[in-house]
Amino acid sequence: MTAIEREELMRGTKEGAPHTSKRIQDEALKLFFERGFKSTTMREIALACGLTPGALYNHFSSKEELLGSMLVEIHREMESRLGAALQVATSDPKEQLRSFAHAHALMHTVYIIEARVGNREIGSVNGDVGAEVVRIRQWATTTLRDILELGRADGDFDVPNVAAVANLILTMGMAIAKWYRTGGELTREEMADLHADMVMRMVSKQSGGRQ
Repeated sequence: MTAIEREELMRGTKEGAPHTSKRIQDEALKLFFERGFKSTTMREIALACGLTPGALYNHFSSKEELLGSMLVEIHREMESRLGAALQVATSDPKEQLRSFAHAHALMHTVYIIEARVGNREIGSVNGDVGAEVVRIRQWATTTLRDILELGRADGDFDVPNVAAVANLILTMGMAIAKWYRTGGELTREEMADLHADMVMRMVSKQSGGRQ
């Protein structure tokens, strides 16, 4: 990966020096993305932050705790964004599904590195942190299934298998982080709109699908 490609992937930083814990998370995220969680050491993270290993351990007791803190934060952000999108939607399952799909896709155009590291390294978090991450993922899956079930019951959606279609929609949204880059043909909003359009076509009885 070239320096330009790495720069395109990294999120912009806020003006001014970030808090030390946040700076540690940011530098660790870059290393976890480029080298992998297992191949990155706490000493390397400390060096990237300009800290001594002892100073780093004052903020995070282990590499696992550091990764877990990042995964919990990004999953709570996803929960907040999806919840907010559903709150502004009406009770119409079509509007709920579009809002959910749009927010989920947009999340994966904004937090590209976090999403890629999180999806790749989720098996490395355990305990209460792992349970919280699993809870949020299960909440998102259950919420989407409920929307699909409601739309199917109302006769709005053609969904042969709710669980499978929900997994397809979520997987499509997560995959956006693998290839979407800012500065390309589509803006983030346009990408999210396109994804939402494709999701609605997937479940629409007018899509020419299963009769």
